Amino acid sequence: MVRAKQIKVLLIFANPLPERRLELDREERQIRQAIERSICRERIKLVSRQAATTADLQRALIEGSYQIVHLAGHGRREGIFLADERHGCHLVPPAGLARLFQGHPALDCVVLNICHSLAQGETLTSVPFTIAMDQEISDEAAIEFARGFYDALGAGKSYEEAYEQGCTAIALTRPRETTLPHLLKHGQCVAPINDEQPEESWQEISARRERPYIRPGRYLIGCAFDLSGSMQASIRSEGEKELNRLQSVELAWRELLVEARNSLRESRARSLDSSIDLFAYGFGLRSVPVCDLFSLLRAIREQLPQAEIEDATAAKKQSWRRQLSGYAETSALLKSLDLGDLLSKSQRVINQLGEYRAIKDLIRARRSTILARAEALGDTTLSLDEALDLIDVPERWRIDLTVLKELVFGATPSRELFEELIRRFQVELQQRSTPPTRTLLLLISDGKFAQQDPLPLAQQLQRMGVTIISCLISPQDLSDPRQLRNTIAPSWGPEAAVMFELASSLPEQSEVWRHLLRHGWTIYPQARLFVQVNHTTVLKEFVRVVLSLLEDSEAARAFPKGW
Repeated sequence: MVRAKQIKVLLIFANPLPERRLELDREERQIRQAIERSICRERIKLVSRQAATTADLQRALIEGSYQIVHLAGHGRREGIFLADERHGCHLVPPAGLARLFQGHPALDCVVLNICHSLAQGETLTSVPFTIAMDQEISDEAAIEFARGFYDALGAGKSYEEAYEQGCTAIALTRPRETTLPHLLKHGQCVAPINDEQPEESWQEISARRERPYIRPGRYLIGCAFDLSGSMQASIRSEGEKELNRLQSVELAWRELLVEARNSLRESRARSLDSSIDLFAYGFGLRSVPVCDLFSLLRAIREQLPQAEIEDATAAKKQSWRRQLSGYAETSALLKSLDLGDLLSKSQRVINQLGEYRAIKDLIRARRSTILARAEALGDTTLSLDEALDLIDVPERWRIDLTVLKELVFGATPSRELFEELIRRFQVELQQRSTPPTRTLLLLISDGKFAQQDPLPLAQQLQRMGVTIISCLISPQDLSDPRQLRNTIAPSWGPEAAVMFELASSLPEQSEVWRHLLRHGWTIYPQARLFVQVNHTTVLKEFVRVVLSLLEDSEAARAFPKGW
């Protein structure tokens, strides 16, 4: 059936991933040639946007009325990739895309010529026809589909017929292509069939394919945490109790190690030979500028036997209860005012804080002995499981970073820290000469380094092959912290500039992209592994980058067109 009405087509081409360039110019050329030689060319008008941003797409839909919107570029199950005004890569989730296309009654068809775009297509319930891919598709197949689709459209065929001709073009020219587009009517759901494992749902198969695991190899992660006075300041959080910066760092660190253990177990389930060792330093302590944290925590455990902690805790609770009983008249008044729950809360606070305060008092009393023992223990390098046993044991009295206030909160050294890190990595690498070991350093600080510029020493670490992940704990309220930038922003202070310069570049093909983009981050070309944060959630997401640098997944590797 020959169409009589005018058809206006908006072509959106986005290529924001510099290491995965698509032949979008050739796709546009094929579409234009198909329309120019067609019998309906007078009724079909093409409007194109190359290197399109999210703003370009939104403005085009506001300013014009289109019957077809054709998007070509990169995609994931979590969304499609567009750029922002500064060429940063941004993931548009399905819900955002669905909202974008609502309220456009003239729109007849959306073509998502993008890998893994089926999830996006299924949300477009306001659009009569949507064409989307449930898996990856090669450049050649995507271009052939576009040619066949617009050849048929230019001949006056319906959308269903044009879709069939596009699929036929793939079958004729790319007979080994396993992916064919789906035609969805008002966002209908499609459940792909897996003949090999019919007992699994598509969602289960997808989850299994995307479960990350540690790539085969030996890995050494060094951690350096700022324990200076600024770490007592608060940090923003959502849905959590109020935390200070040190507590937030420890929470993010613990979650990182737990997730690392899960990924390592997945590697072992795949019979992959992978291992992770760790060491950790605290810098900015009162008594010593730099201290091996694992040795310090071990020294505290040795010097504070559990029986002694129990006795001190019982004494502390007894003392508090004795003081509380001295307010008998106040207690009677509260009960008469039906405020007896305040008494119950007081008892709970006594029970919860008793152990914590007892441990702190013991640490204060034995500070010199603990530090001497930590120095005697020397370098402590632990396997991932050993590190978790030390910092996340299910004991009633856990000794962790949050009880170290009596030892920490001094100045922020730079020379001593980086000289010690250089020495430590040299020693560790000499002990691991074969097979080669990949090394990473997670640095978290307020950036207020004393003494000399740390950059030359950090560059020496990088020349040794150490990848530096740098995180600035900032006192500022940041409007858009979820960014990996490639330049220093004019609004940054000197601390942010220093920490940015310390950071290594982000590898283009890594699980980091997948992890951050699905959390709404924007990544710029040649970005650095640096962020400044003042929010617990953002800190957790960025610290997870350390693990993502070691991980792989089938989903991250199998994207000839869409990733």
